Amino acid sequence: MDSKETLIRAHASPALIKEIEYLLDEAITGEWESITNFTEAFERIEEKADTTDEWSYLRTPCRKVGIALGYYVPMTPEQVASTVTTARYPWAFKLGGIPYDLNPVS
Repeated sequence: MDSKETLIRAHASPALIKEIEYLLDEAITGEWESITNFTEAFERIEEKADTTDEWSYLRTPCRKVGIALGYYVPMTPEQVASTVTTARYPWAFKLGGIPYDLNPVS
């Protein structure tokens, strides 16, 4: 088990872990051939959770894991105020009232 997998397992909800393990099982049977490990399965689910309604129930658990992995960082009030964007909000998402954005170094 690598360090990313350890972090994912530590911060993921039971439903997210169940879906990751399901995808890994499907990869073995040939349904998701490009997935070779736990971290890749998480990343595939994270992408689907952000882009499809079918997987949206895993959006918050994926974001919590993404924060733990350093994919997202909290924004300071100064960063929020100084961010110029054409999007509706200057952050990627809010969780617990805290705005988060993609980590520029990850």
